[in-house]
Amino acid sequence: MARNHVHEYAVNYLGRPICVCGETKPGWNPAEGIAARDAAIARVDAATDDGWKDRALEAVADCARQFPTFNSDHVWSILGDDEPNSDNRAFGAVMLKARKEKLIEPTDEFKPSNRKQVHRNPIRTWKSLVFQET
Repeated sequence: MARNHVHEYAVNYLGRPICVCGETKPGWNPAEGIAARDAAIARVDAATDDGWKDRALEAVADCARQFPTFNSDHVWSILGDDEPNSDNRAFGAVMLKARKEKLIEPTDEFKPSNRKQVHRNPIRTWKSLVFQET
């Protein structure tokens, strides 16, 4: 059903313009955005050291075993900020792999990061699928 109103754009929690009615900006194609995101993740993943990816995935798994919910700050506290990596954007590919391996699932919750280099930007809270209370 077509809406007969002037779109009023606001910025959502991810910094993306969205109309207050919930429609995306005219001319934007969400499928193209998803394809571009997936291609970027694949490029960064292919260019990242396999050893780093293994260590990062193990740090995510450690958090998932220890906490019912957690965020990337928790993972970086295990991994260490000084961990060498060719591109910190590779962390997204690691989280995607952890999700595909059924270790974690995303929540709708975001909190400001406590890591200085992230500048208090919001980071997702993840739910563990392998947490077992002891």
